[in-house]
Amino acid sequence: MATELTSTQWIEILQNNALTKDLDLAIFQTLYTFENHKAYASQVGLILGAHHGSLNFEVGRYAKRIADTLRHKLYSKKRKER
Repeated sequence: MATELTSTQWIEILQNNALTKDLDLAIFQTLYTFENHKAYASQVGLILGAHHGSLNFEVGRYAKRIADTLRHKLYSKKRKER
């Protein structure tokens, strides 16, 4: 399910403590310090004091939490329309 998020959706996601953990915010904040806001997980890991594998794993889990939440909202909306 490929989806582009709106600014409003991103704001809701970033403010939702059940979705966005402190580590997720730290990863974003660190990425924004790099040129063009791009970096390898190993570079981010050096700054955060974390192994790149655990950061990659967390980004994957974060994406899954977001996708599951959006899928649930879409399913709930369709059920209400019936």
